[in-house]
Amino acid sequence: MTKSDEEQFSQRLSALLPDVTFIDSCDWQEPVPQLKNSLSECGSSSPQHAIWNRSILDESEYRKSYVFRVLDSNAYFGATVGPGLIQYLPSRMADYDPSCLRHGRLSASYDPKADPRTDQFVKTAFRVLKKGAKKVYLVDRATGKISQRPEAGLIALTDAAKRFNGENGRHLTHHAHAFFVAEP
Repeated sequence: MTKSDEEQFSQRLSALLPDVTFIDSCDWQEPVPQLKNSLSECGSSSPQHAIWNRSILDESEYRKSYVFRVLDSNAYFGATVGPGLIQYLPSRMADYDPSCLRHGRLSASYDPKADPRTDQFVKTAFRVLKKGAKKVYLVDRATGKISQRPEAGLIALTDAAKRFNGENGRHLTHHAHAFFVAEP
């Protein structure tokens, strides 16, 4: 996801689930979650953020059980997984090829039988994420050949697919030996 994709996804998810907010997981000066209206507003200094459904996990419980002091520091941080939480690792420009966008990830850790509300939340978020997303196809950068089969488990949202389409060496990437485009 690009910042534009993050904004679009956040708006669609918030419209469907009004109790959703986004936690900027940078170091906090107080044990209070730093909330944003969109993933795109979360700072780039932290490698992860969270999508939080406050109707599943209220703020007092989050602050009591999911906010921790950073060791050897006066700063705090909040958990990104747990009930009502989805972890978000943002996409970044690849350090091995700064013209390419490296993958990001959404993930959640919960027991669907013990926590059906989080299960429904996660399934809804992934449905929203996949709506309009494009499948990605492996590119052999040496030959320019593009696979005819999409990669399992990887997708690109609209802006990322458009901007990292293989032109001028701009690709989507998973690691230093895996580059993709969103069109076969």
